[in-house]
Amino acid sequence: AGVAVGIGLLILIIYLVTKATTIM
Repeated sequence: AGVAVGIGLLILIIYLVTKATTIM
């Protein structure tokens, strides 16, 4: 479970960073 949560957070962070970079 811990690993799944870590991967989920990592994907979420990458998604937010990519989205922010696209907006900028």
